[in-house]
Amino acid sequence: MRNWPYAAALLQDRAESQVAGKFAIAPLPTAPGGSSTGVLGGSQLAINVNSDHPRAAYAVITYLLQPEQMRERAQMVGQYPPRVTLYQDNTLPGALAVPPEQVRRMIEQAILRPITPVYAELSEILQIQLHRALTRQQEPADALAGAATAMRELLEKVGLASDARDEQRR
Repeated sequence: MRNWPYAAALLQDRAESQVAGKFAIAPLPTAPGGSSTGVLGGSQLAINVNSDHPRAAYAVITYLLQPEQMRERAQMVGQYPPRVTLYQDNTLPGALAVPPEQVRRMIEQAILRPITPVYAELSEILQIQLHRALTRQQEPADALAGAATAMRELLEKVGLASDARDEQRR
């Protein structure tokens, strides 16, 4: 399960979960010589350019970015703080469903998600094709080739294909 942070506490609830005490989180496996990594992203704070109250919105963002508020959200709703330093000050143990040191190591090894206006669409294509490979509906090589083709077609459709080729050359 890749999106474990929101589910870890639910899965450990012995009154509600049949897998409580029977699972753990771990870094993603790697090929020999590779290094484990994950991706960061999915939780952004922004102010709409058309907002009638940009100063108030900025005040809310400033409040939410305070370390004390991040700790409180970790304790109250299990939201994992994005700041590595909060995992080092010994105030998170017991606030999260998994050991903070383990989460800190994963955050330090993570990379940013690719920046593209069609990330959700590209991700959906890849998810579908990976599902087909993992459930043996298709051979892995065929599923990945299908994903590559569909992703290239999408990038061409939205006018980003040359950007993708330039990125591959780098």
